[in-house]
Amino acid sequence: GTAVALLMGAVVGGGGGFDMISPDEYWREMRPLLLERPEGQHLLKFAPLVNVYRSLGFMLCTMGISQLCSRSRRRLQPRHVPLVITSAVVLSCLAILFLDWGFSQLFVRLDGGEPLG
Repeated sequence: GTAVALLMGAVVGGGGGFDMISPDEYWREMRPLLLERPEGQHLLKFAPLVNVYRSLGFMLCTMGISQLCSRSRRRLQPRHVPLVITSAVVLSCLAILFLDWGFSQLFVRLDGGEPLG
């Protein structure tokens, strides 16, 4: 998602869109923001690492819940398969909402800020 957003920023800001900035200048300004960690910034707030641990957390959560839902109903009849799939999707979405909230709280607390909830 981040790579697509950055690419679209280059297209829209460059000659393919509003022609506000050349693609070379765009990438020259974006590269340090993406690849260099500012001095004193906590490692868990470094943008590429945030993307990695959030996406891995969401994937593991989804896969784990899917496995738990499928293994909870041994000898499942074909007519019950849609119910198990729906249960896995709904529970995964709910768990991801809570996990996202937890990651956000972690992000806020790393700055020494007050948690919101």
